[in-house]
Amino acid sequence: MPAQVKRTKRKILNPPKKEKRQQIEPIEYPESRQREFVSNQCSSKTAKGVRCKRKTLKGTKCWTHLMREDNLRVKKSYLFSENSQGNKNFGLFSAKKEIPKNKVIVPYTGIESQRPIKGDYVLEVNPYKFIDAYKSSDLAGFSNSCRTADQKAKKCKGNNAIFSKYKDKVNIKSTKKINPDEEILH
Repeated sequence: MPAQVKRTKRKILNPPKKEKRQQIEPIEYPESRQREFVSNQCSSKTAKGVRCKRKTLKGTKCWTHLMREDNLRVKKSYLFSENSQGNKNFGLFSAKKEIPKNKVIVPYTGIESQRPIKGDYVLEVNPYKFIDAYKSSDLAGFSNSCRTADQKAKKCKGNNAIFSKYKDKVNIKSTKKINPDEEILH
C-alpha cells in the first residue's frame, strides 16, 4: 500500500508587494494659455492637381476643401453667448450633407504625452496617454460637449457623437444622424 502524502499549506516568507500606481504631477501651463491660431497653407489639391494656395487658421484645409472633402465646417458655436471673449467660442459643424450614424467624423489629434496635462482641449486616452489638441490645426479640438446646463438652457438637445478608440487612435464618431449645419457635440 502506498504511503499517504500529507499536504500542508506552503507559507510564502516574502510575498510580492503589489505595485502602486505612481502619482505623477500633471503638466501645468500658465492660466493665460489660449488656443494657438497659426496660419497654415491648405494641404489639399485643386482640380488642376496642384496644392491649394489658400491659408487657414482652423485645421489643415481651407474652409472650401474642408467642406467639400470632409463635409465639415468650423464656425461660431451656438453654445456660447455672443459677448464671450477669447478663442473658445468655435464649434465643429457638419456642412451641406448629413452625417450618417456610426460614421467616423474626424480623428482626435494633437500633442501626445505620457504625463497628465491640464488644459481645455486634453483627452485622456488611458492613464498613460494624453492628447492635447490646443493647436488650431487639430480639428477635433473644436468639437464641443452638450452639458446638462446647456440642455436646460435649450442651447442643445444632447450629444450626437462620442470618442471612439481603435487600437492606438482616437476618433470622433457619430452616435446618431447629424443633419446639415448641425453642431457636432460629443
